[in-house]
Amino acid sequence: MTAAADSAADLIRAEANTAFKSGAFLKAAGLYTKALKEQPDSAVLYSNRSAALLKLDKVAKALSDAQEAIRLKPEWDKAWTRRAGAREAAGQREEALKDYEHALSLNASNAEVAAKVKALRQALGKPALSSQPAKAPQKGKASAAAPAVSPPEVPSDLREFLNRVVTLTKARVSDAGGALTLDHSVCFWPPVQRGDEEQMTQVAITHAFDSPEVLQECLQFLRQTATQQGSTAACAVIVQSKVAYPQVFKRPDWPLGRSEDGIFIQLDSLKSKQLQYFPYSGGLLREPVQLKLDLKLLEPLYR
Repeated sequence: MTAAADSAADLIRAEANTAFKSGAFLKAAGLYTKALKEQPDSAVLYSNRSAALLKLDKVAKALSDAQEAIRLKPEWDKAWTRRAGAREAAGQREEALKDYEHALSLNASNAEVAAKVKALRQALGKPALSSQPAKAPQKGKASAAAPAVSPPEVPSDLREFLNRVVTLTKARVSDAGGALTLDHSVCFWPPVQRGDEEQMTQVAITHAFDSPEVLQECLQFLRQTATQQGSTAACAVIVQSKVAYPQVFKRPDWPLGRSEDGIFIQLDSLKSKQLQYFPYSGGLLREPVQLKLDLKLLEPLYR
């Protein structure tokens, strides 16, 4: 994508936004389509065109654009809100509720989405969301030597980062039909500005946990990347069944017994560190279990 194309798309999008605000939804949709020819990978443009199409009662097309926005930027709460709105218009209230709840998990401060969740749960006869943290599921026999671990305090900006990574991971598992086919990866924070959008830098570390030697080389590479990116935090996504070293899940103090598989999500920064484990069964990632940092798989990047 050239700078000229980005500039042209920005001008067209600005004109489209003005048309949308004035109620000229057909004109806005046409202009967003024109802008997409310059920026075909813009989640923002797909999201905006989805909103315009929904105003024109073109629900199926609005839903398709919202889905594309999610594919391009699954950690963006507005993309999920767009699809929720389209699904609600299509009468798919159960599916709309799930999308609104996803959006809320990405941006808990969005009062409008919180109100949507509350209203839909009431309409569907579901109990209100509890403000209490969910209890970790029991899987196998838990070790008596491993008491529950309270989650450490995480600053709001890092909480947003962590939520984005969790949502992105769940979306990828869902896109794979529930199969746990992910490779290990590390996301860096803050996101990098690319055109109109902020995007997280994500680095694949497919073979990092094959051996102690490979892991040490990977650690040095990640520290260099963190410095080059000017990042302040990183989140590692690690698939249990693809870890040959270190197999912390075979230690006596592992709290979940022998689980079939799962995903570790390890948050690392100078301000806060956290380790979560998402058990995997039946094609789904279950509620996370907070682990003690002694069970970390990756040494700190920020020291």
